[in-house]
Amino acid sequence: MSTSSIEALASAWSQLAEEALQEADDPNARSYRHEEVMRAMQAHIDRARDQPC
Repeated sequence: MSTSSIEALASAWSQLAEEALQEADDPNARSYRHEEVMRAMQAHIDRARDQPC
């Protein structure tokens, strides 16, 4: 995996974590099962992997 791919994944992970923290403070936020989160993360990784560097 190239450095730019790793950087893209790290950036995406950071953005998701930041959004999750913001939603944690939202009284209308929905909680997700572990399986849902892992499935969404895998889909995100797969999309990032398919993009050219």
